[in-house]
Amino acid sequence: MVDSLQYAKTQATPVSKLQPNEFGGEIRVAYAKWDSDNGALGNGDTVNLFRLPKGSRVLAVGAVFEAFGSSVVLDVGTGGTADLFAADVDVSTAGSYHEASDSLEALSDDTLLIATLSGADPADNADLEVFVYYVKT
Repeated sequence: MVDSLQYAKTQATPVSKLQPNEFGGEIRVAYAKWDSDNGALGNGDTVNLFRLPKGSRVLAVGAVFEAFGSSVVLDVGTGGTADLFAADVDVSTAGSYHEASDSLEALSDDTLLIATLSGADPADNADLEVFVYYVKT
């Protein structure tokens, strides 16, 4: 049997304190809406969603969306890795999405999360709402 890194910290002498993003932290929600009244988006355009604080771990990503059109997909990530938390979510027809994050690494700095629509030009009249569940230090 082997121990996780966090369990091993609690069994060490002296005991190492776990960070709130490892155990006992509060789950928080960040929410953003992009409204088609803001203008049209093109293939590969990004929407700045919100900034999460240093040390945050994104646990899950969700989205509610109208039909963006054939072949359009959504990525949620950062400027460095556009699909870090969610990749290739089919937003061609109206619907919703909710999945565990593709990355549980703690953010090394305050970080802007972005949504990227690609695959084809998105429909001009579709709205997008994105939320993430995260825990911070």
